[in-house]
Amino acid sequence: MLFVRTILSLRALCLLLLIALAGCSQQPVFHDSDGNAIRFADYKGQWIVINYWATWCKPCFKEMPELNKFYAAHNKNVVMFGVNYDYVSNDQLPALIKRIDAKFPTLTSDPAKALGVAHVSGLPATVIIDPAGRNQEILLGEQTQVSLEKALGLKKK
Repeated sequence: MLFVRTILSLRALCLLLLIALAGCSQQPVFHDSDGNAIRFADYKGQWIVINYWATWCKPCFKEMPELNKFYAAHNKNVVMFGVNYDYVSNDQLPALIKRIDAKFPTLTSDPAKALGVAHVSGLPATVIIDPAGRNQEILLGEQTQVSLEKALGLKKK
């Protein structure tokens, strides 16, 4: 009888453990070039802007000052990340960030698959994710502070 109770208790414990684990589903964790952990679920309720750039992309260089102005004006209410399209090693990334002069955090890996974003087919490309976490749109080509503010429905500060 004690054996049966022990088995039933173990089954109940295992069931509770499985329920607890299901409720704690793992969020993908990304890192920026400074080593900070990034969980996009932490930004629910905020606009997220992800800009894809490469050092061989002349329009990427041309738009970077505008992206930096947008980030400086809206970094309190908009989360912004860069993604280097060159797919370089993490130790090479800081030099490329400096070269292109990105003033916003750059991720060390592409979050597109985890976020359900379609593959970016050209550069520069900027992904806009709305506060509910849905993909709003992918903007292809050079962006400006004004074009990003318009895409997000923000007024220039």
